[in-house]
Amino acid sequence: MINKIMEKRIAKPYAEAFFQSSILTLIKQDNLENFFKIIFDTRTILTYLICLDKLKVSEVIKIEDIIFHSNTYLTELNYFLREPLNTYESKKILLTSCFKSVISENMMDFLIYLVKKKRIAYLSSIMEKLLELFYDFLSIKFIKVDTQVKFTSSQQKILIKLIQKKFDSIIINNKNWNIKPKILLIVNVNKTLIGGFTIQIGSDIIDLSIKTDLYKLGKLLNLYMKI
Repeated sequence: MINKIMEKRIAKPYAEAFFQSSILTLIKQDNLENFFKIIFDTRTILTYLICLDKLKVSEVIKIEDIIFHSNTYLTELNYFLREPLNTYESKKILLTSCFKSVISENMMDFLIYLVKKKRIAYLSSIMEKLLELFYDFLSIKFIKVDTQVKFTSSQQKILIKLIQKKFDSIIINNKNWNIKPKILLIVNVNKTLIGGFTIQIGSDIIDLSIKTDLYKLGKLLNLYMKI
């Protein structure tokens, strides 16, 4: 049984290869819609792998002449894909039945390729790594905000727009794609703040709290008292 660390090592080159292929296709076709469809496909597959827990394979595939290993009739999708006694053809049909109507042709071809290479057993890890690469590429930023009073939805939207101006658009092959990073706010209500709020972007902290202003004023007054 391969442990999780080894599984991630096996999954990494396949995820990276498909990611690079997606970027090259984006440059060649100049089509952002298709590129984002691939990202949505990745999320869809991960969702299926979670939701199709204890999948009854015999109900998904209605082909009588294909014989599956007896232990896989009542099992989860991941287990079925990992089972070496299940044939290439049975795995291909199962994946096609589950995903063909909901993912793009490129992603479907990638899944079949993984079956051929006998790497479909690591589908979950490959999709997780692929989604991570896409998120890194799109520069999805998690921004921590400490506030004395909880923000309203409209206030959060205004703050996100202001933060987005801090970041440049993504440039590929000398072309500005006008893709701004997605901002995800992690809002924490901090009652020790005396009004205002603080924003943490990576290692940078923007302090807009009254507490800090009072602290700075106090230091300034102490300095003048010593003169």
